[in-house]
Amino acid sequence: MVFEKFVVHLLDKYLSDYIENLDYKKLKVDIWSGNVVLENLYLKPNALADLNLPITITIGYLKKLALQIPWKNLYTHPTKLTIDGLYVHVIPKIEIEYNAKQDEKEQHEAKMKEVNKIEKLRKDKEAFEDINNIEKDNDTFSARMKLQIMQNLELLIHNIHIVYEDKTTKPNHPFAFGITLNYITFQTTNKGWIPTIIKENSPVIYKLGELNALSIYWNTNIKSNSNLPRNEIIKNLQTKIAVDTDQVSKDMTYIFRPFNVKTKLIMTMKPRQQKFERPMFYITIDLGHISLNLNRAQYLDILDLLEFQGHITAKLKYIKYRPQKFDKTIEKWIFAYNAIVNEKIKPRLECYKWENIKKHLEYCREYRYIYVQELTGKITDEQKQRTEELEKKLDVFNLTYIRQRAQLEARKKKEQKPKTLLENFSNWWNNKSSQTDPELDLEKILSAEEKEKLYETIGYEGEDTSTLTYPKDYVDIDLSIRLIMLDLNIWSKINENDQQFRVISRAALPDTEIIFKRRPTTSSALFLVSLGSFQVFGIATDLKQSELSNDSRPVLIHPIIQSTLSNNQLEQPKLLEVEFETNPLDRDSGYRIKVISQSVEVKYNAPTINKLIECFEQDTQRNLQGVKQAAYTTYTDVKHRSILLMKYNIETTKVLDIHINLQSPFFILPENGVYYDGCPAICLDMGNLILQQNSMINKNDEETMDNYIQFQLELKNFQLLYANKYENWQNARQQETTRLHLIKPITLSINLFKCLYSDNANFPAWKISGQIPLVSVRISDMRLFKIIKHIQSLPFPQSKYRTITDIENETELWMTPTLIDTTQQTLETIENMTPMKKILEKLANENQKIENKFEEQFTQIEANFKLSQIDLLLEEEKEDRDYPFLRISFISIYVQTFIKTFDIEFQASLDDFIIYHEQFITKDNQHLRFLAAQHEENQNIDKINSKKLVSLHILHTSSNNPLFTSSKYDGLENKIRIHFSKLIVTLQLEALLSIMKFQDNFMQKWPTDIFEEHIEKKQLSEKFSQENKRMSTIEKFVKTNNLSLESTLEIEANLEEFHIVIATMDTQMFDVYIHGVKANMHNTSNETFLNLILTDFCMFDPHMDARFRKIISQQSEDNELLSVSMVLFNYPKIHTKALDDVDCSVKINFAKAKILFLYKYVDQIMGFLDILNISKSAIDVAQNQIDAVYEQVQNLQNQAYKLHLNATFNAPNIIIPINTYSDEALCLDLGKLILQTKFIDDPEIILIEQQQVNIENVRASRVKLNKNNNEIENEIILLECANLKIDINRLLYPEKIKFTAYISVNMQWDLIHFQLAKDDYLCVMKILMENFNDQTITNIIREQYRYQQEQQKQEEDALRNAVIKKQTAWQIGEIFEKIKVHAEIKKLALTLYLGESNLINRHVKHEENLKLVKVEINIFEVIYRQHSDSSYKVIARVKNFLFDDLRETHRTDTVTHMMDRHFTVDPNAYMLIASLEFKSKDSIRLKDQQRLNIQLESLYICIKLDYLIILKDFFMSNIPIDDKNKSKNQEIIMTTSTLSSIETTNTNVETRIDILVKNPEIILLEDQHNSNSNCLVLNFALDIRALNIGDNTNLFGALNDLTIYSSKFAELKSSKVKYRILQPTKVDLSIIIDLEQQKIDIRFSHIIINITPAAARILIGVTSSLSKHEPTNKQEKFDMQTMFKPKPINESDFWYLQDINDLPSQKNSLIENKKKKEESCLSQQLVLTLTTMEIKLDVGFGLVTKPVVAMCLSNWTVDLKNWSDQVCDLYQNLLVCI
Repeated sequence: MVFEKFVVHLLDKYLSDYIENLDYKKLKVDIWSGNVVLENLYLKPNALADLNLPITITIGYLKKLALQIPWKNLYTHPTKLTIDGLYVHVIPKIEIEYNAKQDEKEQHEAKMKEVNKIEKLRKDKEAFEDINNIEKDNDTFSARMKLQIMQNLELLIHNIHIVYEDKTTKPNHPFAFGITLNYITFQTTNKGWIPTIIKENSPVIYKLGELNALSIYWNTNIKSNSNLPRNEIIKNLQTKIAVDTDQVSKDMTYIFRPFNVKTKLIMTMKPRQQKFERPMFYITIDLGHISLNLNRAQYLDILDLLEFQGHITAKLKYIKYRPQKFDKTIEKWIFAYNAIVNEKIKPRLECYKWENIKKHLEYCREYRYIYVQELTGKITDEQKQRTEELEKKLDVFNLTYIRQRAQLEARKKKEQKPKTLLENFSNWWNNKSSQTDPELDLEKILSAEEKEKLYETIGYEGEDTSTLTYPKDYVDIDLSIRLIMLDLNIWSKINENDQQFRVISRAALPDTEIIFKRRPTTSSALFLVSLGSFQVFGIATDLKQSELSNDSRPVLIHPIIQSTLSNNQLEQPKLLEVEFETNPLDRDSGYRIKVISQSVEVKYNAPTINKLIECFEQDTQRNLQGVKQAAYTTYTDVKHRSILLMKYNIETTKVLDIHINLQSPFFILPENGVYYDGCPAICLDMGNLILQQNSMINKNDEETMDNYIQFQLELKNFQLLYANKYENWQNARQQETTRLHLIKPITLSINLFKCLYSDNANFPAWKISGQIPLVSVRISDMRLFKIIKHIQSLPFPQSKYRTITDIENETELWMTPTLIDTTQQTLETIENMTPMKKILEKLANENQKIENKFEEQFTQIEANFKLSQIDLLLEEEKEDRDYPFLRISFISIYVQTFIKTFDIEFQASLDDFIIYHEQFITKDNQHLRFLAAQHEENQNIDKINSKKLVSLHILHTSSNNPLFTSSKYDGLENKIRIHFSKLIVTLQLEALLSIMKFQDNFMQKWPTDIFEEHIEKKQLSEKFSQENKRMSTIEKFVKTNNLSLESTLEIEANLEEFHIVIATMDTQMFDVYIHGVKANMHNTSNETFLNLILTDFCMFDPHMDARFRKIISQQSEDNELLSVSMVLFNYPKIHTKALDDVDCSVKINFAKAKILFLYKYVDQIMGFLDILNISKSAIDVAQNQIDAVYEQVQNLQNQAYKLHLNATFNAPNIIIPINTYSDEALCLDLGKLILQTKFIDDPEIILIEQQQVNIENVRASRVKLNKNNNEIENEIILLECANLKIDINRLLYPEKIKFTAYISVNMQWDLIHFQLAKDDYLCVMKILMENFNDQTITNIIREQYRYQQEQQKQEEDALRNAVIKKQTAWQIGEIFEKIKVHAEIKKLALTLYLGESNLINRHVKHEENLKLVKVEINIFEVIYRQHSDSSYKVIARVKNFLFDDLRETHRTDTVTHMMDRHFTVDPNAYMLIASLEFKSKDSIRLKDQQRLNIQLESLYICIKLDYLIILKDFFMSNIPIDDKNKSKNQEIIMTTSTLSSIETTNTNVETRIDILVKNPEIILLEDQHNSNSNCLVLNFALDIRALNIGDNTNLFGALNDLTIYSSKFAELKSSKVKYRILQPTKVDLSIIIDLEQQKIDIRFSHIIINITPAAARILIGVTSSLSKHEPTNKQEKFDMQTMFKPKPINESDFWYLQDINDLPSQKNSLIENKKKKEESCLSQQLVLTLTTMEIKLDVGFGLVTKPVVAMCLSNWTVDLKNWSDQVCDLYQNLLVCI
């Protein structure tokens, strides 16, 4: 009865969880025969719950289960296990109607399985930690007993079919996948592998196992069988089982086609008796032919199934609240309410109620008591039912914790209870014995004879049979797995209209073998893997052939195996041979690794690759985040384990015997993606990789010989080739240098040294050194063009489905930390609840930290790598020959790194970086160097000690470093040092032009559609960046303020010298030096500090005989020309800023510099840039930068960014000499700019940021320079200025304030005073005439590049459209004031002096008694306002104009105010008011509108002819006269440029202009020295209105009340008129200009002129005063010292050096303009109309006069047409005469 109970126990243990309604009374157990037969069994619906998948079993049928155990003849008769007919039909759990009882039962079972899983995990962990329970690898009695039972075990399994059917994931496209198996047999045979029964003890046992027709299928678009009766489903499953590999059902689509497996096992029962000639287990497994197949429909079903699993899991959670149908919308809301309340809200509220807490404690106590009774075997049936009820109410955590405490309590009771035979036997079989619970004690159960017979039967010879006594070379396990063929077929439709799938790609892996051998004595194992071949085929070109045929298929991958002759036989080596052995016998090493592979050829086939991409392309967007998360979790877990395992093996393994030889794999990329013999192709040869142990160590290095083992890694013949049509790349691949080579063969050599001692800190664990002698890349322009064209010829797949990448989900996936298994987490939580364990762990961690502080730092890896030279040669192809053009060389790259216990140190250096132009030779007969390191003379001799061009040093550590606060680290985790030595750049104009021409020739051959694609991609990228701008801003903000993600960092970079030479082929133009650039960045968790220092910036004229060599230099004696410091503060997320808390603090200090301004230098630079076409590009770049800066300002404005500025800018002194050899010059001192920031807390406007700008000490002077050092000797002041004060206020929270401007600027300047004497004015004019007219003539012809113009135009159009789109987007929303600017100059004055300045000392002022005139403007004010819709308004106002005659006279009644406001005008009124207003278009305005209003109040202007002549002499006498023709030419050029500029007008803007002048009076004085002098007065009022829309302009003007009268000057205040000379008249003006006409119409009203004797006397008095004036024509003084100095010939003004070639060109331009005018057919008309004009001559005395002569003219009309053509003809005639 003991065996019967044992059988029932096993059946109950292993079948009760899976078999439904298992009745023990119906078990047919024959006690004497040992037969157990179970028939017609049904599986439970949750039998597959251990898979943790939302599936359920609808039908699970087991036809027969039979177990035959011959208890009487257990050692001589077989034990048979037979399973016949297992049919399982699985569906998604969601397809079954919800059953509350069934759901409760399944939840309870799942909960208990989780509890059992946690307990098992805990027991395994305890067993692992208990060293005494680790079973030794000995030939023990238990192992022999199991081996004996396995000896006669026979297993028979027939007809297995498990299917999963799903019609929920894709309702219109159901699918099913399953596993079928015909049979599995495992029998005992004889030597001939014929089944037999061994009735006697045999030393060798033969076992044969067969697996027949195992297959996996996936049927798509099936007819569901879920609704069929049970018997029909079972019958259908039975009929679809494949019988063999050939007989398969036609309606089955197999992923794994049916395949057979045959296993042969030879067991040696007593190896000692066989003298260890046979292994204990000799196993051979033949897998035959395995075929894997996958089509597109199956692939899409797999994706849909993976996506739907997450949906099913969520749906099952709330299915109990969901009705079967939703008839109304309210039912959906009720369902949502119940689901959220019952699952989220109620559980949280219920757990805090006192009565629920009390019940929970009672449940815990009761369950603990009942579970203790269960463990001690005293539980009743009622208690079992109560246990199930309590388990449903308690969660997994409480159940696990209670059961763990109950087990401790029950263990004490069980220790005193004796164990039964059944319990002992069960523990023995499952290896659960321990010292306190020993194994089955056969000493007490069996007699001595029975024990001896049993030992003899199973081959057990006592405790001395340990495997440690076996021979070292004995192999106890010999496993061999052979695979005849493994093929993978991808099926898809070739064309969209195809009805069937075809094979688009096939991979074949024949003749694969895996061998495993184990030697127990030395604990060694041997793995051998060999691959015979590997081939990949593409789409068949002949579609009529069979799918199994490869005749017409292109070969994508195939090995290149070279056969070897050995022993007179032709041996075919394997494609890949891998051998891995631990503790090998033949060598003293820990591991032996041997890998040998043959060369593989990979050819790109575009049709196959495109069809594969199309096959695996998703037809819709799927949310596979759950699958990705699971894959990512698995990946991180495997990576973590692999790193730990590799680290452990590296540290423990001292000797490693390794030999890896991978022959060169090469990749062929043919033109158009299809390969044929002789086609153009790109060949990439990966090279031959060899890794082996090297015994040839440098004998001079004793340390390496004694302490290290060396390995050598070599990569030979890595190369890249391009072959044109019919060029033989196969032969070129075998040669070193050919025309086909793009990259010449490269050899990489790396030596690896493994230290034998891992505990010695003086020796690094690994030393790595590598070297590449030379990397040479060579390519010509035509070959590069062909390569690009070659790549463009490849057909890439076109996506048929629109897919959208979910960036947010991707970010969440990779940022989510790895999920911890809930089972492991629950176990750790329970274990950590013991307080003593926490205390011990805390103490252990503290002790470990203390030990780590004193631990010595070890060097794990010391690596250095050297690359001697990299050469990139660009050639130019001409007449089928390649000529060198450009060469780029990197000289001596050296990299070294140290990986230590607590830090990583990295060093890199570059000796030189040179760019040669091979077609230009310098004066020293060397190729022109564009860029190179500047070495000193002694360094060229001693190259070893020469400075590196670039050196980099990086030190990385962590805060766990015990020396983290030492001086080496300074508490920083990362330290970076970058050093640049002297670098020289030569910009030769002709060489640069040749490069541009080379580029133009190359780009002209480029298709124009490439530029269009580039512009479209650029626009799409800008659109994408705009859409994600807000999100990226938030991400940056979070990243900046996240303290936990920031690491401490310090970066230091410095540049010794940067030398730029600007030159042409004939001469050197400029030398630019930049000295001492230092940059420093220090980043901590609280702040980021940035510092930039520029020591000096100089610009020189390289000609030694130049008068002014220093163009730009530092004037002050400071060591730093520019210093910038910036601090960025990183505040936590939750931080309230105080008033003084800022986000960024910037401090700038700029020292004084001196700039010598000569126009010829500017002309040379601008000409240089203009020839290179850089000027316009620079302007475009500047416009782009302005737009980008404006956008950044908008972003900062929106973020309330607090910026604190403290800048001191010493503006440079600009010296402007008269010419290139003169000692006289103007000095412009731009003063000093001070900028400071403060914050104001205004209760009405919340918070304001105020920038205070102060500009002081601005002045201008005329100076005389020292001839030796160009320092200032003498100086006289020309300009005096008061301090300029600017206040800039910015609202930090503009969205809360709408009644004031976001940014307001207030500027105030008290005084600007110019002072000029006659010679000062002459000096200024000479500068304008000589310095600014000094131009450099170059003979280089500027070439136009077609591609540059087209590309530039496209980019400009795209940029313009983008800016317009941005402005349109910014205009949307509420209109508010953004910017307000108020600028005011209180006094702007100009004083002129007679005579000459006293230029003797420094800072001399003019003499006051020589004042001539003073012009003064009082209160000049400008107000600017801009709104959010881009509209703005500008208002300019002038309070008063003053013009005073300051000449000294002896009379007190002299008229000095020559210009002032009229006597009738209010003194507080503004004299001039001008406003400009712009309004952008909107729904009301169809065009942009701008309006200009100008209003001038009444004023008077006094004119004295002799005074005007004095002013004329001041400005015109002694001025150097320039070439008249030159001035005329400039005027013509200006005229033509003006006309051309007028042609391009904006048609989208409507412009209105209104000008109003109120009655000014122009007074002609008879005697200026008499305040009551007679005078003539001209009075009028002017009103002009103009309208411009595009090319149409209309102008209307009126001159009203035009009057001339005579009076006394003193009587003008009372507006007293004596004599009227011109009676009030009116003049009307009308101008109409458009594309068709230019019409001017002038109309005069009645004109009446009275000539009186008083007026004649006044005119005679005015003219008589002219005779008293003596003109002051003085000759210019000559400097006798500089008269005979050499003067450049181009600065001379001789007639025979004048350029007369410009006149014909101007003539031609005028003729061309005339032709254009004639073609445009523009009509011109001028009409003058006069109604009447009366002229009267009066005679008489005093006020009594009479007219004596009168003349009248009436109805006078003048009509002039097309006058411009006549003027041009006249000018041409004049040019001909000249």
